[in-house]
Amino acid sequence: GALILFRLNQPIHQDRLLSYWLELYDNPDVAEADKVQARNAVLSMGTNAVPYLLKTIRRDSPAWRKELHTRASFEIRTNEFFAEFFYGEGRKANEAMMGFGILGTNATVAIPELAALFNDTKALRTSQRAMGALSLIGAESLPILTSALADTNRPNRSSLLYHIGWMAPTVGTNIVLPSLLNGLTDNDPLVRKAAVRLLRRLAPDSVANIVPDDLEP
Repeated sequence: GALILFRLNQPIHQDRLLSYWLELYDNPDVAEADKVQARNAVLSMGTNAVPYLLKTIRRDSPAWRKELHTRASFEIRTNEFFAEFFYGEGRKANEAMMGFGILGTNATVAIPELAALFNDTKALRTSQRAMGALSLIGAESLPILTSALADTNRPNRSSLLYHIGWMAPTVGTNIVLPSLLNGLTDNDPLVRKAAVRLLRRLAPDSVANIVPDDLEP
């Protein structure tokens, strides 16, 4: 009954639930035309999609299922049906993250709640997905990400720098450049490596003379 209520608490486009369109968009085996249709369906739902996306991005398979997966036979671990059992919740959460990417700036209303999820590093997987969603929404999320990057106690800061760098096509290279340049002198070698990789693509002249071994990819 709870599952039925969860499924029905979604916007609908052309008699299909939002979750259907997200799964279609995420499917690598579907035709490009189907992906375009799925994207347009999510866009047509607009902010009506946000409550479901915020709820779903929190989902994750419980630890006991992941542990069971490591102990299962090869036949079970590679079976598509059981893969859904073991990791289906996490897949839905990843689809929700992509949903925010489709909506882009149309999902700015979700920024405060996504920021709270991002800053709850005790729920690390959800925090990472929220980070991805924030980076996909656009410029209004950038101050949240750059502020977190300045916290040297925060986990996965190199991943955070990558997400900031990947925002360049939407917010502009000059906007993300200060964070990347600061990364060159960061105490964390992984952050320094991430900065070099990103700058080689976005502003190669800024790292033309950098050769120290600990900065090499």
